[in-house]
Amino acid sequence: MTIDLVLPCYNPLRNWHKNVVEWYNLISEIDNEAHFRLIVVNDGSDNISKEEVEYLKQEVPGIQYIDNTQNFGKGYAIRTGAQQSKNDYLIFTDIDFPYTFESLKSVVKALKNGTDVALGYRDETYYDNVPLIRKIISVTFRGFLRYILRWPVTDSQCGIKGFSEKGKEVLLSTEVNRYLFDVELIQRCKGQRSLVITAVNVYLREGIEFSTIKPIILLKEIINLLRIFSPFRGK
Repeated sequence: MTIDLVLPCYNPLRNWHKNVVEWYNLISEIDNEAHFRLIVVNDGSDNISKEEVEYLKQEVPGIQYIDNTQNFGKGYAIRTGAQQSKNDYLIFTDIDFPYTFESLKSVVKALKNGTDVALGYRDETYYDNVPLIRKIISVTFRGFLRYILRWPVTDSQCGIKGFSEKGKEVLLSTEVNRYLFDVELIQRCKGQRSLVITAVNVYLREGIEFSTIKPIILLKEIINLLRIFSPFRGK
């Protein structure tokens, strides 16, 4: 199986390009039957050099680099990468590969076993390593999904997910551009009864740095949340 690995990228940390190459070499050893093609989507970053891009192209065979001229959001970047997917399977994760090697391996295994949408799921140990504000937002949102919307899978925002060809079609049908596109994605998946959806336990690597969440972004995402669950959506 060949898997398109989509990596959305916005103002990455120093030496990000070398980190991508190191991870590419590592994940190439996941499974003799699993081969990866990398699709990097620069979502309007202002700190990426031509030399870094050339390094990626020289070190990673078949890599595709897409350069958005402005920042549209993670959801938009992932869809842009997914539109270029030419293989039967797709996985997306963040450019700094925040989840362990075994986590990615578990997502690949789920797809091999017939899953259409593999949803990364972070258990309670995840909160041992995240800033307090992120913990509060995440726990509150999970409570909303579980007790208000009655979702069986409450970790919508986990940054690693995998898709079969059928699952990819749902991914490409999403419209939200920023963080809550994951919520829209799962909401749309729930409406497709033929899809096989699996929650896959994943775990953070040690030493991951978290970006800050700006209040204006949080406000926009609340508006997006209301749009996603509007009774008039799609009419």
